[in-house]
Amino acid sequence: GGKHAYIEQRILHLMPHYDIYLEDHLACSINKKIRLLKNDYGLSNGYRVDGNILALNFTIIDSHGKKMGSIKRKLISIGDRYEITIFDHQQELLALAILIAIANDVNRAQRNN
Repeated sequence: GGKHAYIEQRILHLMPHYDIYLEDHLACSINKKIRLLKNDYGLSNGYRVDGNILALNFTIIDSHGKKMGSIKRKLISIGDRYEITIFDHQQELLALAILIAIANDVNRAQRNN
């Protein structure tokens, strides 16, 4: 088989927290931070999120300032469509998993509001 990524949500945290595993090792942790009127996510390994998270139009940047991947929500009449771009193919799976975890969390929060 190919490579596998696994996203695990840690339930016992006050704020949403996700751990991303590649194969069997922890590759990145994501935790939502409380900011007034703003969604913000802290990432381990010096990764960061840049852009409009609430609009689901953001980029993941690695510790060297290199873009790993981005997601852009395309609003269409029926449902949503997402355009994902991977810039760093050596970190393709990790970038994809981070984008999915954050997009899923934003969608979940918006449905609950």
